[in-house]
Amino acid sequence: MPLTEPRGNLRFLDGLRGILCVIVVISHCVQLYLPSLRFTSDQTLKGRIEHYIACSPLNLFYSGLLPVSLFFVMSGFVISYKFNKTRDTSLITKVFIKRYFRFFIPISASYVIMYVLSCLFYPNHISIPHVLFETTFEAYFRNTKTINGVLWTISYELLGSFLIYSLLSIFGQKKIGYFSILYPSYLQ
Repeated sequence: MPLTEPRGNLRFLDGLRGILCVIVVISHCVQLYLPSLRFTSDQTLKGRIEHYIACSPLNLFYSGLLPVSLFFVMSGFVISYKFNKTRDTSLITKVFIKRYFRFFIPISASYVIMYVLSCLFYPNHISIPHVLFETTFEAYFRNTKTINGVLWTISYELLGSFLIYSLLSIFGQKKIGYFSILYPSYLQ
């Protein structure tokens, strides 16, 4: 069974990506509707049971911490995959520029939704210039609390991607690369 599709997509990561996405969605719901499973301080019987669940392996099914970390690792692997396969340094510049715009579309869509909901339920709560600033700059380059709080990882993701591209451009042409961990030999 081939590990990649003809276009070069890594099919074997799709299932893992889907499972991780479901866990992140569950995590957001738990944080919103049942935060005591994440932030336990209640000393009643109910609070102690929630604390036990939060400290048990069941936490893996509703905490987004591990899935987000795995997304970062998978992203680093996928980012370096094509370069490690071709060793074409011109790819780095193209993908480096394209990365920002790849994030821009879904983030802009999420901000439009947030703005519309804010206008419906909290009129005059946020301004269009503020939303535009966060959509184009702040969510990516500053690790500050934004209107759309679940985007806290975007600055890490984008800057981490840029770091990987930079390291690939500096060290990627070496015969024995420093990035063998990002591209195991069994995929070559």
